[in-house]
Amino acid sequence: DTLRKDGADIILMTPNPMRWSDPFYIDVFSQIPGLLDTSQERGINALLDPYAQDVRDVAKDEKVALIDVFTVFEDYDSQSGKSINDLLIAGDGIHPNAEGQHLVCELLTAQIAGM
Repeated sequence: DTLRKDGADIILMTPNPMRWSDPFYIDVFSQIPGLLDTSQERGINALLDPYAQDVRDVAKDEKVALIDVFTVFEDYDSQSGKSINDLLIAGDGIHPNAEGQHLVCELLTAQIAGM
């Protein structure tokens, strides 16, 4: 509301999905039974799925622009011969690598250019 009053254009972005690849995180979350399933590739997204949906809901309710990075990364992963791991830092599985950052930048640039 404050930003709108100041005349700003608002853009919300969902987080990118993650994958288990860092042994440290796998070990940490394995020690908390029932929190996240480290045996499932998308297990870490059990926390992110509802958060991404909350961001979508807020964008809709507040009538502000949304860049759904989460869905774009997941859609990339569903294409033949492509993997979400192509978009994430190797051995990290959390943060976008250069290719993932480029994809986010393209989405953000297109949104800003269209405002």
